[in-house]
Amino acid sequence: MKIWPTLPGMPKMNRRSIGDFFASKKEGVVTGAADNDPSGLVTYLQVGAITGFSQLWLLVLSTPCLIVVEEMSSRVGAVLKKGLGRVLVDHYGMKIAFFFIALVALANIATISADLAGMASILAIIFNMQSYHVLFVFLLGFITVLVLLRGNYQSISRYLFLLTPIFLAYVVSAFLAKPDWAVVLSDTVLPKIKFDLSYWSLAVAMLGTTITPYVMFWETTEEVEEGRKVTEIETSKISIRTGMIFSNIMAAFMVILAATVLFGRGGAIEDLHQAGEVLRPALGNASFGMFSLGILGAGLLAVPVLASTTAYMIADTFRFKAGLDNRQDRAPAFYMVILLAILVAIGVSAVGINPIKMLISSQILNGLVVPFLILGVYRIVNDRKLMGQYISSWRSNFVAVLTVLVIAIADFFMILGWFK
Repeated sequence: MKIWPTLPGMPKMNRRSIGDFFASKKEGVVTGAADNDPSGLVTYLQVGAITGFSQLWLLVLSTPCLIVVEEMSSRVGAVLKKGLGRVLVDHYGMKIAFFFIALVALANIATISADLAGMASILAIIFNMQSYHVLFVFLLGFITVLVLLRGNYQSISRYLFLLTPIFLAYVVSAFLAKPDWAVVLSDTVLPKIKFDLSYWSLAVAMLGTTITPYVMFWETTEEVEEGRKVTEIETSKISIRTGMIFSNIMAAFMVILAATVLFGRGGAIEDLHQAGEVLRPALGNASFGMFSLGILGAGLLAVPVLASTTAYMIADTFRFKAGLDNRQDRAPAFYMVILLAILVAIGVSAVGINPIKMLISSQILNGLVVPFLILGVYRIVNDRKLMGQYISSWRSNFVAVLTVLVIAIADFFMILGWFK
């Protein structure tokens, strides 16, 4: 996952353009190289460690797919002036809409659980208190709830964003590790695809962390919240495309770095300390410390957003009052959803599952969920009764169908691998 939404009561967090990457003057926040939560970061590193450069083609292919999925979602919000949850109810009825909402909510909570587990593991390593992992999980969950209930997210996020340039270290490390760029290029253009469970599980995870289901709900909500006109959609396409391309380039450097440092030298990343070691070419002994700061900063930004997005999505679907700018007594159901999401996530992340496995598994779930949601939105943006002259173009439709096919094929080979 690489994008944080703009929600009432939260700071506006636009996609990162190249200009934003080097220096952002907005709200005095220095923005970073990639908007990756711990699940996304670990997924990209694991992909490189286990499959080498052989899945870089998926990042290339997923870039136009991600752009089109976002543009379709923004088109729904700009034309219909409703959140995606409400549009799904109106178009498909409550039963089918609930199916979509339940899947995305499940994926969101799984990602929150994984991010909490990952951050807790980092803290346990830092303080040499591995046996107190569960305590750190509860502490991080409590901080998340407190931040959201007290409305402190906006001020805290300004300081956390100062940590995002740490991800530049992956670019520097990738060059210092001296990969064979000819092999990188050849494996990207002519990938060595393996038909085994490990390869396709990571393919699904990478697609799931790149084209995340919750982003579609956010994109529609953003258009409604900002009151953007349909005629303004075209003017925002350049910045959207630039941000998505740049973000995926950063993800590619993470894969390249892990492939160069770890592929063929022990294989899979088993723990977060090992994941931090991939930065050693650029940072030396400071590698794990900088990795830890990046994980904690990204996690503390992403977890409140995922919880809030889930609450907004459910509130929009069932038409109850929502908003972080409302007091708890004015939007009790909204805050109850946030609290329940965090509590469930705490319970899941505290059971002692290996954090690396949990981080990857949460993104596999995203990869299983997102094709259904894309198909649901695809039908809506091509309904002339709803969209009028603003129906999706044939080019966008082609890429949307291609997106579903690519993810569905990856899902199929992964599931097939389960039964072998």
